[in-house]
Amino acid sequence: MALPPAGNGSAAIVTGASSGIGEEIATILVQRGYHVALVARSADRLEALARKLGAKAHPLPADLAQRSARATLLVRVGEL
Repeated sequence: MALPPAGNGSAAIVTGASSGIGEEIATILVQRGYHVALVARSADRLEALARKLGAKAHPLPADLAQRSARATLLVRVGEL
């Protein structure tokens, strides 16, 4: 599936971003000019990935298996 071109406000939320496919997707999106909210349980791994990807990557540690984490995620993304 083709992605729309990244604009000034283009952003994506990548869950499972701390490793594997999620990490690769986040990397590709940042390379294409998107701001990316990196979501996973491992804060240390997310912070390391955000440092590697640069200013367009924003770590948001969260365990999405927990209802409270899911409920607050969009608010946290909006605060970026």
